[in-house]
Amino acid sequence: MTAYRPHPWTLYSKKLAQKIENPQFVGCFKPEDRGLRLVIGRQDDIALYWLVDETDGVIADIRYQVIGPSALIGALEAACQLLLRKNYDQARRISVDLIDREVRDKPNVDAFPV
Repeated sequence: MTAYRPHPWTLYSKKLAQKIENPQFVGCFKPEDRGLRLVIGRQDDIALYWLVDETDGVIADIRYQVIGPSALIGALEAACQLLLRKNYDQARRISVDLIDREVRDKPNVDAFPV
């Protein structure tokens, strides 16, 4: 007899599931958008697009494109929310742990299933 294992989706925090179901930061920018510097970062199947105000180095807007599991969409949504309106020094301090804490329902329960 095989033991029942719930689908990982059912183990996501409610905050994480909400970000997956209602993404706010999906898309990309064109270089001429809003007269700001467009910064593009790519890693495997993820692309991050930042519009940066060159006068103060603050991320004015952010988008992403991804091919991957739903948890990755939720993680990118949380990361984008944390990165928005941050300068480079602030942005580089954002960690996986901070992203997880951002989408937890309870402080001592991880948002992402293991």
